Parts: sequence; structure tokens; C-alpha cells
Amino acid sequence: MYRPGAHAYTLFMWLNTWPITLAWSTVTAIVIALTWASVSLPVSAASSVAPDLPPTGASLFDRLFLKVVDGRSRYQIPFPFEDLTRNIAGYLDSANGEADGSIAKVLIPMGRSLQRDAAKPHYFEYPRAIVAVVGTVPANNGRSGLQLRDRLFLGYQEKSAVLEVISYNESAGRFEFQIVSDYAADSKARVSYPKRQVCLACHQNGALIWSQPAWDETNANKEVALGIATARQLQADSNLYGIPIRVPLAVPLAISASIERANRFSVIQRVWRELCGNSRDNSTEAAHCRARLLILALQSRLNTLGQFDHHSTAYTDGLKRRLETDWPGLWPVGLKLPEPLIPNRFPDPAAPIVSAGVDPLNLRLPRETWTPGTPGLADKIIDGIAGFFSMAQIQRLDQHLYEHSIALPPVLELVANCRIKGRDMAGWAYRVLFFCGSTSDEKDQLGSTSTSVSGRLFLRQGRIDGGYIDRVEVDGEAVLIELKVTGGRLRKQDGHWLAEIDVGNKVNGQHARMPDGSAVGRISVSWITPTGWPPNWPLAPAGMSATGRVRIPVTNDTAILTAALERMITATVEGRDDALADKPLRPSVIAAALFRELEMAAPVVMGVLLPHATLPRKSGYVTISHLPAGLSSQ
Repeated sequence: MYRPGAHAYTLFMWLNTWPITLAWSTVTAIVIALTWASVSLPVSAASSVAPDLPPTGASLFDRLFLKVVDGRSRYQIPFPFEDLTRNIAGYLDSANGEADGSIAKVLIPMGRSLQRDAAKPHYFEYPRAIVAVVGTVPANNGRSGLQLRDRLFLGYQEKSAVLEVISYNESAGRFEFQIVSDYAADSKARVSYPKRQVCLACHQNGALIWSQPAWDETNANKEVALGIATARQLQADSNLYGIPIRVPLAVPLAISASIERANRFSVIQRVWRELCGNSRDNSTEAAHCRARLLILALQSRLNTLGQFDHHSTAYTDGLKRRLETDWPGLWPVGLKLPEPLIPNRFPDPAAPIVSAGVDPLNLRLPRETWTPGTPGLADKIIDGIAGFFSMAQIQRLDQHLYEHSIALPPVLELVANCRIKGRDMAGWAYRVLFFCGSTSDEKDQLGSTSTSVSGRLFLRQGRIDGGYIDRVEVDGEAVLIELKVTGGRLRKQDGHWLAEIDVGNKVNGQHARMPDGSAVGRISVSWITPTGWPPNWPLAPAGMSATGRVRIPVTNDTAILTAALERMITATVEGRDDALADKPLRPSVIAAALFRELEMAAPVVMGVLLPHATLPRKSGYVTISHLPAGLSSQ
């Protein structure tokens, strides 16, 4: 039964320990929000009564900054703040991680967090810094091993020396809320967990919230940027905490997109666990179901389209059937997705109190509801699952599969006749354009009757010097797009010119793959020298074109991936592994099991894992200033 007094007392005790004095209007608003939270149904998978401490595992922040020193785990949190963000960029395996857009940073002098009055009345002199990991940087050396994108968010307030952290805990399948107090020079920072129920009053999905456009509270607003520069006596092109005084609108937009993706995690976790059944159901069928979801997700990350194979049995007999038969019983009124965006607010120093209409404590209706009839529902689910895996994990898998494919014969070959044109590019190189298309009365191994290919090669001094395969279609449906020529050779053979080229994904550098994940081998483009061409000249004179042919071999290197997943199913059912068990979607656990079955080196996992323990409470906080034996926060 709901007891308002219990919530009020809890809130009162918590506020007595909070380092920042809150306006009484804010206190009242929080009490009202807690009252509504107690009598209203949640709009998402987040629970309003979840434990303050991680029920299992550790936050991503802890895995990054808890270090083992002399056999003991201690926090090593870089200071000043710009050093902290630079350290995070290093985990992205990018020396330029901050400048390339993978980390988004803004300044907010008058926000709506619990730190809103920390710098009062000097709001613009001490703005709050917000940092989010929003992008994926190719991790070629596989250092990070964990997905940082959309999973690590920081809020820093210099005046109160407080660092607020929201970071993902994949073992528990939830975001953790943490406070770093005394975050200042010559101080020993203290890490604690605030009352989760208070956090959820605003963070109603147990995840991040952000403003709607045009993000007038941030320094993307030129008036806010000018106010900060004036208050700090800085030039307009200066930095504060490693953040430009003025940022383009693209920066808060990137944070907004990241937060919207992060708010889908809880929904994807529900689908992963509940759509495939739970521990009370047939464990073999549940493990098979999750393996099918996984193969579709890996297909979408491996192939050049970023999509899964809609013709595969993993989809038709797996996900599609579950959506049609099981979804209506699990979620008869649909699965509701949270609304993470709150109304935009223009900061006014003369009216610092947050008005009721833009208060983040207001209950928010769901953004959308997923039902079996939702357009593209299967794609949304698979895209969500695929996003849990890091670039490092996918790149290592791609490379391993491709190395295996070299010894395998092609399972099919796409062939098309071509028209070839050449063009002199200002004397330093030549561009060879090819447009290919063919039809046949007989179907090939794919059951296809037509193939079309378009692309271009660049030649320099008789050698292939780059190029692109823009698009490959089979029966009018794209199967390959945006392939970059990564190497090759040009030679004359039996009166033909033959270009043999290696290609890769233009966007992420991975090997070219078909929708089912199968690898594309070395592509050949050949053409006949027509009458009138110089005998040793591969290009046609102006106005002439040649005829030729393109061949694209495809190798089924993903067969070993399917076999590895079958072994993972058996290991889960027999209790030797829990990667596909009724637990949250844990990409590091799945990657470790998959790599083991593929006889690959174990994935690198950064940081340490905290043991599950009940940590002491102190003055209304959940604190980890005193950790279990062998751990320390100082």
C-alpha cells in the first residue's frame, strides 16, 4: 500500500545529505513526482523500486576507473575534467577521439538537474559540463572490448566539485547512477550511489533525459555562449573544461540522438528475455530463439547493407514467427517505448526557478508503442540487439571469418555483362567507369535471374589506385553497396584487360559481405580492346566504349559462425555456459563464448569486475567509500 509519509521521510533524509541546497519548490516537485510514481504504471521496463546498488556486475564507469594497485582495487579518476574526457577518448582507440565527434560536450549554466542551484547566483561563471560518448570509432587493435557508445554520460559542476555519472551495467541490464563528490584538485574523490528512486523521478525510464530542440539551455545558443565567455572573461573561441565556449547545434543533436538510442535499451532487453521465453519455458527452444536473434544481429553488423537476411530461416522460422504468435500474448496492448525528451527551455537569470511546464519531474507519456503491426518492427529489434556489440568485437569476428574463407571455394558467382568507359583525369590518373547488367532464363544458385553492377576504378601509371563498387543488385534488390577498392592489379590477358580487385566496406573498413554475412572474394572486371585502341592502352579514345564482364565470387564463411552458435546452445542447455540463458543481453559474455567456440583469442575486457556484495549505507547515501575486502575507493 502506498504510504506518502514513507516517501517524504526517505526524501527528507536524502536531502539532508545532498551537497547542494535545493529550492523548496524543487523539493515539493520531487515529493509530488514520487507520489505519482507510486500510483501510476511505469511506461517502460524500468522499475520504480529497483535497488540502489547494482544487483550484479558493475557500472561501465567502475570498469573504466577502478584499477588494481598492489592487489587492491582503487578509483583512479583523472582530474581536471578535460583529462577525464581525454582518458575516455583513449578507450575509444582513437588518438583524436574527442575531435572526431565520438565524444559530444556542451556547457549548461542554467539547467534542470539537481545541480541547478549549485553556482547560484553565478550560473554563467560556473556552467555545468555535460559529456556523452555518442559515436563509434573503429577499434582496430581491439583494446576496448566493451561498447562505450550511448553508455557513458557525465555531468560536472566545478562550484560544488561534483561529478554525476550515468553509465551502463551490462550484467544487470540497466544504467547505474553514481555521484563523485570532492572531485577537485588535492582532494580524495568519494564515489557513491544516490537514492535510485529519487533519480527515477526525472529519469523515468531508468536512463537519460534531454531537452527537445533547439537546446537553448546549452552553449549552442549564442546568447548562452556569450554569457559564459563574459562571466569567465574568456574569448569567444576559448575552451572551458576542454569544451568550446560555443558549439554548433550538431553537438546537442548528437547527444539527443545518443540518449534516444540509450532509452531503447530496456525495451530491447525485455524482448531478448521475454520474447524467447524464460527459465520456466523450454530452455532448449529459448536458447535456440536467442541464437536466431543473435545471428540476425551479427548479419546486420557484418554485411554492407547494415541489414539482416529477411529470407533466412533464422528470421522466417524464428523472429517472424515469434512476433506473430507470441508477441500478442506477452504485450496485448503493445510494448511502450519511453519519451526521453523534455520541453526546450530558454534560460533567464532573472527567473532561475524552473516553471512547472518544463520541469523534468512531469510524467511523460510513451513516445511510441510497438505492436506486431508496427512498420519495420523486426528491423528495429535486430538493430537494437546489434547495437549492443562494440566495433572491436565485430571487427575481430569479421577478420577471423574472412581468414577462414580464403581456403574455401566460392558457393556462387554473380556475373554480368558490362559497358566500360574511360576518362582522363587531368593527366595524373584515369577513371574507368563500368555499368553492368545481365538477364538469364535460368536461375543461378541464388534463384536469381538478373544482376546489375555499377562502379569505377582509378588507374595511375598502369596500376589500380583505388575505386568503388557503388551498388550490386540481384533481381532489383540491393545486396552490396558502397564498397571501396582496397587493392588489386591490372593486366592484359588473351586480348582482354583484366582488373582484379579486393573490396571492403566503405564506411567501417570491414570485408565486403552479402546480406546473409557471406564474404565477397576478389572481384574481376574484364573488357575487350575494340578496334582503334592502342594495343597496350586499356582506355578507349574519346566517345568510344568497350564491352566486358564482371564476376563477383561469394564464399560461405559464416557456416562456422552458425556451427559455433549451435555449440553455444548446447552449452547453455547443459548449464556449462549462460550466454544464451534467461539473463540480460550481455555482449561481453556472448562475445567471450562465441570467440571460445571459434577458437579465437579471448576478447580484451577493460577494467575490473566488482564482486556482488551488499555495500554499507551512509547518511542516506549508498556509498562505496568502504568496499568489500580487497577493494578501496580512495
